[in-house]
Amino acid sequence: MILPTLISGLLVILGAWTRFLVRGNLDFYWITIGMTVIAAGNAFIVSGPPKLAVIWFGDNERALCTTIGSLAGAVGSIFGYLIPVFFFSSRNLEEVWDYETRLSVRKEFENYTFY
Repeated sequence: MILPTLISGLLVILGAWTRFLVRGNLDFYWITIGMTVIAAGNAFIVSGPPKLAVIWFGDNERALCTTIGSLAGAVGSIFGYLIPVFFFSSRNLEEVWDYETRLSVRKEFENYTFY
């Protein structure tokens, strides 16, 4: 059970760094390669909740455990999209980005990153 999780984690990290480090004219191809590696890593994780349910839970609890485990990734993604809203103030896209505005945006971004 631990080996598929490690393989998945390594593939997701490798794909994320591939997407992050792209530069130059081949951006689309490298991003596509990174997304493919991430998708291959996620295939190992999708089978995790049913296996965990079989090992830890009884017959009448397996369906609920599998449902909650399968929805955990989607709920985590939803929170990943919603949480940054509380860290950044809304700004008008037509606003002139002078030096003070850039500093304030940078300060807001520093509040968002957790060192």
